Amino acid sequence: MTDSPPMDRTETDLERLDKQTLWHPFTQMKEWMESPQLVIERGRGVYLYDTRGRKYLDGVSSLWANIHGHSHPHIVRAIRRQLDRLDHSTLLGLTNVPAVQLAGKLVELTPPNLTRVFFSDDGATAVEIALKMSFQYWRNRGRRWNSLRSGPTSTATPTPTSCGPSDANWIAWTTAPCSG
Repeated sequence: MTDSPPMDRTETDLERLDKQTLWHPFTQMKEWMESPQLVIERGRGVYLYDTRGRKYLDGVSSLWANIHGHSHPHIVRAIRRQLDRLDHSTLLGLTNVPAVQLAGKLVELTPPNLTRVFFSDDGATAVEIALKMSFQYWRNRGRRWNSLRSGPTSTATPTPTSCGPSDANWIAWTTAPCSG
């Protein structure tokens, strides 16, 4: 795969459209709107390239688990093969071949008592799923949470960050224990 030249859009046009149409995660939008922005056009390996062709080491990609680098040839080929067969299918009330095959391989790698897989598409929902599983476990054992404070990190449901008394700033949970 070769590095392609920058697209035929100006950085100013893209920045303007961004500010008119996007909300950015973990971003103070007032500051964003008042500041010039770096517009990334493409990635290759551990580098990102802006619309002016400047190269940057991508030190933030790990937030979204990009551990193999951008445009890794093996991963790109695998994605293309999969897209030719099935681009997306939900697991809500049905199943699909890649999900079943991957789940089977993962279960083979785990201890015998771990027999189920729950797929997630990002870190926030992975944490949410782990918490829900924990809450269900403790509910099944007859124990309950007091309450959890909503945290700033999740892009899905509020991230529980601590336990304590209920007030207007706390989210009440009723499914797992809270120690301390």
